[in-house]
Amino acid sequence: MLPIEALKIDQSFVAGLVDRVDSLTMTRAIIQLARSFGLKVTAEGVETVEQLRALRKLECDFAQGYYFSESARARRRGAVALLGAQVVMRRASHPSPPSAPYNL
Repeated sequence: MLPIEALKIDQSFVAGLVDRVDSLTMTRAIIQLARSFGLKVTAEGVETVEQLRALRKLECDFAQGYYFSESARARRRGAVALLGAQVVMRRASHPSPPSAPYNL
């Protein structure tokens, strides 16, 4: 068993997800690799609804980025997570501003 629980997709791949074949191919491969090891996947740097739709289609588990929240908020959440507080995850389709990472 691997000493990890999840994989993160770097924002550089997410940025080109909609218009670059290499980004789409790499993102798909990361998700498939994670699945083969029973790991969850979080996509970083989601900024558009098109990126979110593509990640849902690829069956990515979670997403985080400016599409969901501004950076100051993300820094506060990171500090809370480091203190061991439990972060509640909401579905990306939730009508109120959700917490990150977002369950897709």
